[in-house]
Amino acid sequence: MHLGTEFDLYAAAALDDADPDETRFNLDALYLNHLVEEPSPGRYRQHDLIRQYAVSLAGEDAAAVARLLGYYAHTAAEAGTAMAAHRKPPCVIAFDRPATMPDLSSDRRAAEWLATELVNFTVCVDHAAMHGYAEYAISLSHALHPFLRRHGHWDRALEIHRTAAQVAHRKGCAAGEAWALTDLGAMRLLTGDYEPAMTNLTRACELFGELGDPLGHAQALTELGRAHYRRGDYPAAIANLTHALKLFDEHRERLGTGHVLTELGHVYYRVENFDAATTCLTEAYTLFGKLGHHLGQAHSLDRLANVRGRSGDYAEAGAGATRAYHLYLELGDRQGLAHTLATMGRLQHRTGNFDMAMEHHRHAYGCYRKLGDRLGQAQSLNNLGRVLHSVGEYEDAVRKHHRALALHTELGDRIGRAHSLCNLGRTAVALEDYPASITCLSEAYEIYREVGSPNGQANALTYLGGARHATADIDGALAALGQARQLFGGDRAGHAEVLCRLGSIHLDLGDLAAAEGYFTEGLDIAAEIGAVMSVADAQSGLGRCLVMMGRVEEGHALLGDAVATYRRLGLLGRACFLSGWKHETPSGPKPEDRTLDSEEDP
Repeated sequence: MHLGTEFDLYAAAALDDADPDETRFNLDALYLNHLVEEPSPGRYRQHDLIRQYAVSLAGEDAAAVARLLGYYAHTAAEAGTAMAAHRKPPCVIAFDRPATMPDLSSDRRAAEWLATELVNFTVCVDHAAMHGYAEYAISLSHALHPFLRRHGHWDRALEIHRTAAQVAHRKGCAAGEAWALTDLGAMRLLTGDYEPAMTNLTRACELFGELGDPLGHAQALTELGRAHYRRGDYPAAIANLTHALKLFDEHRERLGTGHVLTELGHVYYRVENFDAATTCLTEAYTLFGKLGHHLGQAHSLDRLANVRGRSGDYAEAGAGATRAYHLYLELGDRQGLAHTLATMGRLQHRTGNFDMAMEHHRHAYGCYRKLGDRLGQAQSLNNLGRVLHSVGEYEDAVRKHHRALALHTELGDRIGRAHSLCNLGRTAVALEDYPASITCLSEAYEIYREVGSPNGQANALTYLGGARHATADIDGALAALGQARQLFGGDRAGHAEVLCRLGSIHLDLGDLAAAEGYFTEGLDIAAEIGAVMSVADAQSGLGRCLVMMGRVEEGHALLGDAVATYRRLGLLGRACFLSGWKHETPSGPKPEDRTLDSEEDP
């Protein structure tokens, strides 16, 4: 009578409506007579022929099937609560709670049991949907969502949530439909199916509002906020998340509050409001710590590492990302691991550890690919392209960025499309394809402006300034870089990049005093935040400037330091170029000298 292929003692007891001791005795007798197998301790199955014969003898037993569905629905609900306590059941299950159940009190035990029973759950949802047990299909869908989402079973989650939403709608269960649509929308968001996700989540918000369910409404608003963020509509994302935060706070749902603070902090980070981002994420981390919620701590630590990295606090960012990685590893959260690998890769890139950056980004890309996370794949391709650009592999970088551009465009992800265009424009400068560079960067700038991303605009303008400089459009270059400097806000690495580019322009113009000022300021910022590559770029520019001013000994010392850094980073072309300056005293800038690119994220 069991619907799946394998079962445990508790499921058998539910089918027989017996206590576990009696059921264990019966299973042992069946085992000794070779009528059941025990492929692993406590797991039983029947040979296909024996199973078919047993079914023919047993016939239909609706009460037994209902007890089995009730057992799985109750135990899945217990496991779901262990993994996400702030999610409340959408409907009351008709049968009493089973007298005996496995120990699902911890997050790890719950996840292990859910993984073992996953095939049975899928079969139970389908059977419940087709045979009039709607409440079981709805309850199982809701209970399984945290596990399916965290452990990468996204295709199965889409199937289960879609079935539950249809069943709930037919039955007229508005609460069940609202939760199923919320979960379905969340999974569609993860797999890049944005428009259906927005439709599902908007309808879920409407249903929760009609039901007067503030906590369900808050959960749907949180996911809707994430959807708006993915589409680059930051004001709408902030509005939805702020509304959700208010509802969770009013009803003292602290876990929900922590999750929304984490999402809100990430959006503030994207719009370069680093103070607000740090406040939200620090508050979330503290709250999760008090609640003993390790997954929430991991989420907030990873996002806080990104904020600190952009602010130049690389040591703190690295420590936080490492801590988040180990938490995700302990919890078995595959998407979290991929996110943190990407964070660590960006930090390694900014501090000049290119080999480690490549390793982290390749690993992250592999994780995203296994998950079916197309957005994560696109972001990883852009990350890999930026590292390849840094080591002079420009053609490979272009290929990565074009693949990322195609994915972001297919997903309707405007901010991702802008990142890809910005990267392509930057690499086109290195390949001396200046018309293509200006076209890509101009389009990227317009997208950043429309979605309200000051940092994105600043990066596009910075690279556009480099392209204008390379084509001798000095006024255009200075205008672009001046605007970028105003837009970078708290992004200190971005400021260092602009200062070095301004220094290079003034060096070409022969305004050595101004060039010295810009390079010195850029060097001070880069050294303070520990941006190794930016330090070398600033030393390169300042050293050449000092040599041209007649301060040869000082200039050669700086050039020697820059050459040593470039060699350590494997950038032999840059090292060879600067070595020439160490052995001669030129009277003016060399014609092949172009602004060196920095490695900051767009």
